[in-house]
Parts: sequence; C-alpha cells; structure tokens
Amino acid sequence: MSYLKMSSRFFCMMAMPFALMFAACTTDGDQPISGGASEERGFYAGLENITLTAAAYRVTASPQEGESQDSAFAIEAYRRHSIAWLYELDSTTFAKTGASYSDTLWNDGDMFSFKNVALKSPYVQLRVSGWDADGTRGDLVAIADVRKTKNVNLNLLTTLKAALWRYLAAEGVSHDSLDVRSEIATLEAIGVVERFNGFESDEILENSGYIMTEAALSEMFVGSTGVEWFSVDSTVSTLERGGNLDELDSKTRNRLMERLSWGLSRKTWISRMNHDVLESSELDEKVMSIFEEELAFSKILADVYMELMGEGLCTESREGEFVKLADTSIYLACRSEGWRLEMGETGKVHAENGTMTDARDGKTYRTVTYSIDGKQQTWMAENLKYEYGKSRCLDDKDSRCEVFGRLYTWYESLALDSSIVWTKEGCMEYYRPEYERYEACVAEYRDQPDVDSATLEYRCGSPVDLALWCEDSYDMHAPKYKYMMAFELMDSVNHQGVCPDSWHVATKDDWEGLYEYIEDAYKVEKKDVVWYLLASEYTEGPVGFGLQLLPTWEGMRTGRQKEMEASGKLRLFNEHVPVYAIPVFEFDWTKPVEAYLEEYEYILSLASGYETRWYVDDEWGNGFNGWVRYGSLAVQSDPNDIWRVKNMPVRCVKN
Repeated sequence: MSYLKMSSRFFCMMAMPFALMFAACTTDGDQPISGGASEERGFYAGLENITLTAAAYRVTASPQEGESQDSAFAIEAYRRHSIAWLYELDSTTFAKTGASYSDTLWNDGDMFSFKNVALKSPYVQLRVSGWDADGTRGDLVAIADVRKTKNVNLNLLTTLKAALWRYLAAEGVSHDSLDVRSEIATLEAIGVVERFNGFESDEILENSGYIMTEAALSEMFVGSTGVEWFSVDSTVSTLERGGNLDELDSKTRNRLMERLSWGLSRKTWISRMNHDVLESSELDEKVMSIFEEELAFSKILADVYMELMGEGLCTESREGEFVKLADTSIYLACRSEGWRLEMGETGKVHAENGTMTDARDGKTYRTVTYSIDGKQQTWMAENLKYEYGKSRCLDDKDSRCEVFGRLYTWYESLALDSSIVWTKEGCMEYYRPEYERYEACVAEYRDQPDVDSATLEYRCGSPVDLALWCEDSYDMHAPKYKYMMAFELMDSVNHQGVCPDSWHVATKDDWEGLYEYIEDAYKVEKKDVVWYLLASEYTEGPVGFGLQLLPTWEGMRTGRQKEMEASGKLRLFNEHVPVYAIPVFEFDWTKPVEAYLEEYEYILSLASGYETRWYVDDEWGNGFNGWVRYGSLAVQSDPNDIWRVKNMPVRCVKN
C-alpha cells in the first residue's frame, strides 16, 4: 500500500518563499571529525562519471480538499527554480573535500540531478538551502553512501540523522555501522518505538512508520509561517553535540511540545472510538484504513511528545499512569498498547458497576451508580433494546441493535399515544372551519359591484390552498406534536416511557446533574464534558463513566459530498453525537402562560420557554457543528436533525 500521494505543491508551504542562492561549484569545507575507521584514499571503482538524483519533501497529514486520497498522508515536494548542492565528504573524517555540484529544478515535481559526478569518496552530503518567510535561513541535509543508493531523499528526518552520523563518527563508531546506528539513534532521540532503516531510499516511502514519523516532525517544526528553522538548527546542534535531546534549550523544547500538544488535541475524536462500534459500522475499506492510520499516527505523536517532555516510553510497569497534555484538559494514559489520549485521570470518580434485567424480554443491561449531590443515581450503561412500536435498528440491520440499542421516535420513546402527532390531515381538519369562512366571505362579496381583487382580499383575506398550505406547514422530515396533549400524558420528572418498571427516560435534569458531576470531579469546562461522556473504552474504570454513549453513522450526504465520494476524492467518517429522547421540560428563565403555549400549538411549534430535547454535547445546543478535517477524510460530528427527531436511542435512569 502506498502511504504517500505526490503533490505539485511546493515543499516550502512550510518554508516559503525560498530565495535560493545558486552556486555552481563551491570550495567551502567542514572541520574534520576525529575518530572513525580509515578508508583507502583515491577514486573508488564505479564512482566516476556517475549520475546522482535527489528529492526534497515533507510529509503532511492534511492533504488538500479535492485531492484523490488513499491515505491520511501526502508528500509536499519542491517545485521549479529551487536549487540543491551535492558535496563530496572525506571517507575518513567526513569533512567536505571541496568538490561540489549543484542543480536547479526547472519543472514542478522533477528530481534534482547531478550528472558526470566523479568521487574519490563514496560519502556525500546533499543540501537544499533557502530562506523562510520571516527571513530565517534553513537547510535540509542528508548524508549518503553512494555505493548503497544513487537516489537520495532529503527531509527533516534525514537532517536529524546527519547530525547523529557526525556525533557517532566522532565517538569512533565504525564506518560500516554508521548508517544503521545513526538511524536507530535518531528514532531513539525523538521517542519513536518502531525501527526502520534506509531513511534516504525510495523504498522507505512504502513504510508506514517512516511516513508517520516524518509527519510527526512536521508537526514539531512547522509553524504558522513555515518551518521554524532556528528550532531545527537548535535540535540539530544539540544532537551533534550530545547524541540526544537531553540538553535541548528550554525555549525550543517548549515550542516543539506546544505544537505537538496542539496536534494531539486534534486527535481527541479517536479516543471516542470503540472496536465494537467500528466493527459494526461497515465502513468503506479505505475510510477504515485511513482511520487506522490516524490512530497509529496519534500514538507516534504521543511518543514523541512524551520523549520531549522527559517522560519516556510507556512500559508494563507504568500501566495506568496519566500525564496531562500541556495547555489542554486531555491526558496521555499508559495502556498496554502505549501512550493514548484519554479525557481524565483515574481515582477521581468512584462509580459502582452492576446489572439489571428487563422482566419484559429478559435482556440484561450493565448499570453504573454515581453519588450526585449526595443522592444515588443509577443509569443503564447501555442503550435500551426493548422492541416497541415502530422502533428499529441502526441502518435497519438487526446486528446493530446489539451495539447501539433500538432507535425510537420521540413519542414512542415516551410511550405516548400516536394521536399527539400532528398530521397533514389533522392540519386540514383543524383549519377547515376558517377556510370555509373564507369561502363564504368570498361568495358574499365577489358579485357586488366595484369589487376588485384588492377589495376582496381586504374583506376576506388572502386566498389559501388548504391542502398545499397544510403540506407546507407539516414538516415531512420531522413530525410535529400536540404538546398540550403531551403535557397531560407525561410526567416530566419520572416518566417511564419505554423503560422498565421503576426506571424512567433520562430527563434534562438527569443529564445536567451528570454534567455538573463531571465538571466538579475533573475541573473542566462544560464544553469538554462531552468528551468524557463519549469515551467508550476502559468502561470498567472511571474513564467514560461506564455509560458508553455511542456515536452512530446514520448520516446524510450533500450532493457535492456524494459527487466527491463517487470520484474517490472525499472519504467521510461521520460521528453523530448521540442525542437522547427526553420528556418536554420548561426553561427556568421564562414562565409562558398556558394560552401562549396553546397559541403556539396552532402553528405546529413549541412555545418559547419549552423544549422537547436537551443537547448532551454543549449548553448552546449547537453540537459539534462543522467538520474536523484530516486531509480528505472529513470527520463530521454533529446532531443530525432528521435522525435526532425521528429515531433516537433511549437511556433509562432508576427512579
């Protein structure tokens, strides 16, 4: 599988514009490095009149919209008019010998080419140098043995490797092992657990670990104006001096950690995923593959962040440790699979787990009990699966009911009589007397002298097509309800609805009490509470609170989205926030009179101050509107109006 998609966009989106200085043949040299094994001087066999090629790029985790995507990553490469240099290195000291070559790109996407090269040493250094948008100069570097490869890639990872090559050479490491040893040292220095080699080769572009590591370096070093070259230079010099980043200056370390923290915080949605949900979702194979790449990438980001922080690897002895992510309310937890994003620290919430059996159908549910405001509150830790009325399974597939529970209309979730649903026929019956009065008025005035259409409209009102008016008034996608009748039929405090005896449909007050409980326990803002509620793994502990509120994938596509999906240019991974059915409740900030409520019933709406549902995601009721983009994979997480009103899960609370 190819993890990269070549792009004509310039690599220097992270460092642009480049104002490159041309040099046809230079004589500058480095100070020699002491130590290392000596090699024979003079021309090497096969190193005369050779051609070497090079490419400079960075890996991005955010391909542009509209690009065909098979992966979560893509390459940003150099474009025309950029320049590269090739320097011969002494085979003993690795200092520049004075021989050098240069090449300029004349077309986007081409490779640098150094022709008719004659070398006395098999070791070369390649460099691409330019100026950042803020005037800072920066270099991408690679050291290569041309006996192993004559096609060299340059990137941030090879730049760090070159620094460690020089450090290890100065330490006396033999030439034969420098290449492999410097690659291992590079990965260790930045905290990457996976091992791979051949950083400069073309074959490495098929290695997922390599691609994700290079993308992680982009997260570290790329700021708002491009590559922060002075941070790259500081990192390189620290590695060359000491072989690790222990002595990296605090300002550089903090900047790198800040960017990694921000990158990790954008992966919070991954912590919501549950394997049962993923396996039952029947996602497009490519979408699932991209999700798995995102999950693996988040773990690499976490490892690099923890290395810079000085925390190191997640080992068996550290299982369950938590470290707070800088400037966020998110934690990195040590689990068996490594550091992973979670939304809380253990030990702050002590919930009691249990079970209950629904006597109506014999189904058993997990339960979780909290002490909220000194009172015990017991919730079902799963969505209700009781078959009632026209309830159905997600996507009408029976297997989904085992994971997501059944989905109910609002009035069926509350076990209300269907007579409360306002229909087109009911609308016509309700307004027919008024329509008949209009017809009688028209008949009375129509034949009088000097009555024109304006006079007729003044006397009788505007003409109305009752059938068409009622069809327009009745929302075909979301049923309207006779709320006065609903009020009379329900108990908004302990309304049983479709729940078992001694249990009730969770109310607005139940949800808000749970929200405040989490806010107090974790000292987080209300907008962040939903991430705790939606965390669905490790439900035996406090993370996720055992409730396992599951997102669904029953979404809609716009025409443009369908078109882009059909062409393979867009992959959608919809996570709909679960919005649960609740009884009608009255806002505290207003007390509308009954007559006002009755008046609103006539126009099929609920009076201001009353509501039929409460958004569990934030206090404004906006949900996760908009998309969080991961390249052409769009993670859309918002309440879908149609699904929310017509088909909702139910969560029961014990009376």
